[in-house]
Amino acid sequence: GMPIAAFIPDNQMEEFQQQSNMRRKGVSSSYELTIQSLDHFQREVLVTATPRYSPEGKYNGTVAIFRDITERKQLEEKLRYQSTHDTMTSLFNRAFFDEAVENFNPAASPTASVIVIDVDGLKVVNDSEGHKAGDKLLQKVATILKDSFRTRDSIARIGGDEFAILLQETDEIQLNQAIIRLRHNLEQANARLLETEQISFSIGGATTTPTRGLNQALMLADMRMYHQKRRKKASHGSQLLENPGD
Repeated sequence: GMPIAAFIPDNQMEEFQQQSNMRRKGVSSSYELTIQSLDHFQREVLVTATPRYSPEGKYNGTVAIFRDITERKQLEEKLRYQSTHDTMTSLFNRAFFDEAVENFNPAASPTASVIVIDVDGLKVVNDSEGHKAGDKLLQKVATILKDSFRTRDSIARIGGDEFAILLQETDEIQLNQAIIRLRHNLEQANARLLETEQISFSIGGATTTPTRGLNQALMLADMRMYHQKRRKKASHGSQLLENPGD
């Protein structure tokens, strides 16, 4: 006994009204819509709608079939998430990061920065304590990264022990600030861990310039990360605070 509009959420009303107007113009169509029960329980539906006319040719309503596609939409979203995310850390995966780099638009972000991180000693942990311990180490690193960067930054696990972060609209000063913040959060995390559980990773960063594209910045950040890693090994694993440009 209630009008269909009573079950259409506010953010769907414009689409519903546009479709209703199409019916009055004699146009049939299929479209997806969210409907909501009076207790605010939502379902996704596929609507197939056809206008109906009186013998005199006057529009007198619409015949619509509503198919519940909620489970299908949930599965699609799950598959979409899995295709772009690393299952162990819930960060973006290598495929997503590579696509973000490939689609980077300098016009939209004149300066951007990239950070590359390599977890120190992951192989040793895997060999001595097992892969579950190695997985926990990677998850702890992922938590530190999530706490260190903005929600609009793309944080990805791009290899077994490697992570990368794409920071849009970030110049070299902001890049240095981000790395300082990351190191601070690493120190804070280690302060809560036993000595045998301490986390260490090597960091390299670089910023785009008029003559250095994002791919070149990524290569430079990777080189700087390995440079730091070699220095740390040479100094018996001491944690160095380096400028990303060193």
